[in-house]
Order: sequence, then structure tokens, then C-alpha cells
Amino acid sequence: MGRLVSGVAHDFNNLLTAILGYASMLRSEATATPQVIEAVDVIEKAADRASHLTSQLLGFAKQGEKQNATIDVHVTVRELVDLLRHTIEKNIRVETQLEASNPLVTGDPNQIFQVLLNLALNARDAMPHGGTLTVLTESEPGTIRLSIIDSGVGIPPHIRDRIFEPFFTTKPADKGTGMGLAVVQSIVTGHGGCVEVDTDKAFGTIFTVILPVAGAATLPPRQQFVSTPPRGKGSVMIVDDEDVVRQTAASMVRRLGYHVIAASSAMEAIEQYRRRGRDIDVVILDLLMPEMSGESCFEVLLELDPDVRVVLTSGDRSRLDWPRAKAFLPKPFRLQEISEILTNVFRPVSYDS
Repeated sequence: MGRLVSGVAHDFNNLLTAILGYASMLRSEATATPQVIEAVDVIEKAADRASHLTSQLLGFAKQGEKQNATIDVHVTVRELVDLLRHTIEKNIRVETQLEASNPLVTGDPNQIFQVLLNLALNARDAMPHGGTLTVLTESEPGTIRLSIIDSGVGIPPHIRDRIFEPFFTTKPADKGTGMGLAVVQSIVTGHGGCVEVDTDKAFGTIFTVILPVAGAATLPPRQQFVSTPPRGKGSVMIVDDEDVVRQTAASMVRRLGYHVIAASSAMEAIEQYRRRGRDIDVVILDLLMPEMSGESCFEVLLELDPDVRVVLTSGDRSRLDWPRAKAFLPKPFRLQEISEILTNVFRPVSYDS
């Protein structure tokens, strides 16, 4: 299952790299009209939703990287509620009762938000005629209880034992995948917690996520992107077997002012570096390629040049275990992200004759 999901996610992220890459280049055009920017907004939102689905699948299969950041659950809840109030039906009232004295947990911010969003969307679907969706937090010794409460019709007794099964759903084929609660349980368990369910036709359903709390810590700053990415000089070799990714990355790197050398396989990259390594400043190397993997290619490049500067790229961070890599560029990536990576990594080497 994990291998299947990882392969699907790899292909999916390659396509999203092209979509988000060209969308970000359109956004950076000085001549972009408001209509173009509006279209880019729609493209990026749709692609981000698709990327979120990929993360869900990877999270379920336990293939994705789990970050370890300090998360303020109350901040995450407020972000969720703000999103819900702008997107769900107007006949559903969203309320919060944030009563936990210590709302800090340790884990992956994206995954925790994903848990809350999945449960909130399930609560919405349980109230087709309207109702109240409440997000409640409470403190218990060493833990925080985070409850999503709906005033819907409850979960029928004959399916209660199956709600966490992967791909089990009572929704029509075009309305649900059956992955939502399976992903929730997988993520929560991976964070050292558990999920409780209390449901009845008379009062609706309560899903409660119980997580261990963390000590007070400085929360990481949010990542910010500048509207005009900085330009640079030098030579970058892009190694990816997927034409669409290679072409997209090459276009973005050229847009940033760098010279591009493209290779469609690990063997081609090794041959290029063997002949032209003196002229190649940075290598952007895909991890998952046929015949020879990115890992094996990296090892050969290190043998050719112990000082080679390599940026590894993949849609699956869990496979990253290369301390000698200069950076990691997760797929899908935008112009701003690849610009930031190159700005930090790129230090052109001067050769004295």
C-alpha cells in the first residue's frame, strides 16, 4: 500500500509542479493584469487542494515526513474557523469554546490542521439542513482534548464499527473517498494520541482528539514569499526523468537568471558532470528515477567531486537522509521556493588559472 501510494503521489506531484510552477511565473510577470492574477489565484488554490490530497494519502500510508514543531492548537482552530465561515453553508453556525489552559502540542502543523479540517467537513456533511458546529478544547493532566461537535443526525449503529476503515464511505462516489477518518486516525496515532467518538441521533456526534501537550516554546515563524524573487548568476543542472518537471524547473531557473543544463536520467547527469562539472555550480536532483535512483546518482557525483552542491527534490520527504545535500526542494514547488533555495545554496566557485 505504501509503495503504491508513494508512486501515485510522485506522479501527482510532478504534474502539480508544472501547474504551480507556471502559475507562479505568470504571477511574477510585470505585465500581469488583474484578470490574469485572478486566474492564477484560482489555479493555485485548485493545485493546493490537489497537493493536500496527496499529503492525505502519504499521511495515511505513513510515507510523508512528520515535522516536529510546537503548535498552538488555539491558533490552528481560529484559522480553521475563519476558513469554515467563508466556505461552508450559511445555515451552519460555527462556534468555539477554547477552554484549554495549555494549547501547545508538538507535531506537524499541516497534519494537525488536516485532522481538524477533515473532522469539520464530516460535521458539515452530517448537517445537510443546517445546525451548529462547535470546536471545543479542554485540558486534562498532560493532554489536550480537542472536540468537533455537530448537531446532526448521528452515526447509524450498523456502520459505527467501520467509520475508520480506509475507503469506507456512505457518500456518493463524487462526494467522498472514504479516506477522511482513516487519515485522521493515522495522523493522531502518529502524534501519540487517540480519537474518541460519541454519537446519538438525539444530539449528533462528537469526535474528540486527545493529544499530549508540549512545554512552552517559541513558535516557528510563518514562511513568507516576496513578490519579486531575487535573480542570480551561474550554472544549474536539473536532473529529472519527467519531461514536464524538467521543462518547468528549467523555465523557472532561467527566469531567475541562471544558465541551465538539463539531464533526463541519472546516467546522463553523471556523464554531463564528468565532462562539464567545472562549469556546473549546483545540481537539482530528483530522488525517484528509473534505472538509477537519485540516491545512487548522488553517490557517484560525490565520488567525482566531494564538493558538489546538490539540491535534492521529491514529493516524499520521508526518504530524505542525505546530510551532504545542500538543501531539499519539496514537490510541487513554485518560483519563489526554488528562488529561495538557490539564493541560499548558490555560491559560485571561482577558478584561478
